This record gives sequence, C-alpha cells and structure tokens, in this order.
Amino acid sequence: MNSTISLDSLKSICGGCRLYSAVIDGSRNPDIYPKLKQLPQRVSCLHSGISNVAEENRGLYPYQVELRDDEFSQWLFSEGWGNRWCIFIGTDVSFPLLRNYFANQLLSSQKNSHADFFKFYDPQVLQQFLFNAGDAQLKKMFKYVTYYWMEKENNRPIYFYFKPRASIRKNPKDVYIPDFVRHLPLASEL
Repeated sequence: MNSTISLDSLKSICGGCRLYSAVIDGSRNPDIYPKLKQLPQRVSCLHSGISNVAEENRGLYPYQVELRDDEFSQWLFSEGWGNRWCIFIGTDVSFPLLRNYFANQLLSSQKNSHADFFKFYDPQVLQQFLFNAGDAQLKKMFKYVTYYWMEKENNRPIYFYFKPRASIRKNPKDVYIPDFVRHLPLASEL
C-alpha cells in the first residue's frame, strides 16, 4: 500500500489539465474489473468488440477511467502503484476523444493474419518506448496527452510531458515536441 501517491500528488506536479484519467490493465488483478463496473464516472474498454466478449473474460482488457477524488482513485493509487496496473494521464481533451485515441494505439502492426499489440498502458513498456522513440513516434503518443505519469522500477514516480505552443483543442498540429521527453523532478527534489 502506498499512501504518498495520490490524485492530489498527480495534480500538484501535473497540474492545470482539464481531465485526469488512467489506462488500466484489467488483467493485472481480479479485483479491477468488478470495481470498474461499480463506478459512476466514465469508464470505457479500449477494445471496441468488448460487447461480444463473455462477462467472465471482460476483466482481461485495458480500460480508460476518469479519475476523481473518490474511493476508487484512492484504491487504484494505493493498491496498483508498484504493481504495474496502469498509467496516469493529464490532458485537455474530452474523455471520448482520448478513449478513441488510445484505442487506436493498441494495434502496432498487422502483417498477414498476425496482429501485434502495443501494451502502452504497462508503465515499464511505455517508459522504454518514450525514452527510445523518435520524434514522429513522440508526436503521435503526445497528440492529445499533456502528461504521462507512472511508476519506475523502484516505485518512484516518473513524469513525461510536452508543452504545446497553442491549445491542442484549437490546432492539434501546432504542437512543439522536443527532441527528447523531459523527466520532471519529484516534488521532494524541487
């Protein structure tokens, strides 16, 4: 259990966003999907064919959930942090737009009848990708995301962000992507 990581700590470092959400790997823990089903806020599976999946298998898929100051968010931060359950996102776009964007990121390639999936919602996978991605890949991953926030291997937070020259909502093409993704210092290091 981690009591120092919370939605408040995310907002204190990655502040000013219109929406805070998480992309959660439902297969990481059997308690995730039942808790998601009980939420009053927006929750959406990233796989479009989820309605055709048997109820007992729906917990095996990734979900995007809107973060609020509630018991679920507290549970997600306290139990999921350090267990690679999810990544956290700060953005200025709507929940449906972000969901559709992330759903399109799942399939990395399709050759013949074989599909390769990009498990970007795994903190270790996303960190490796962001540290090694080229400018075009970074531009794609930050198209609608202001901040990615996740745990490092030592369970300390790591933040990836970019600063747009203009509002993403007004002109998504007018975005400054630096040659690298900057690692923000921890609040305790400021």
